[in-house]
Amino acid sequence: MNDYKTRLLFEYKELVDRISKLRVFLNKWDNGQLSFVPKPSRVIYSRQLEAMCTYKMCLESRMLTDKISFKEVENV
Repeated sequence: MNDYKTRLLFEYKELVDRISKLRVFLNKWDNGQLSFVPKPSRVIYSRQLEAMCTYKMCLESRMLTDKISFKEVENV
């Protein structure tokens, strides 16, 4: 696997993980399950999640264009 492909797959895998963790955090916040009150507003976190999801779509487009299989993410 070349460096470009490896970096792209690693970045995608890491981003998917971060999106998942942010969604869990926001769900806990919405359900009153946090042990603290975040300083930034909920809107800022929502915008962050939206931006991360947009970036994920960009990476997916690059992967499709370069014919990189999503199954390869598991091997990174």
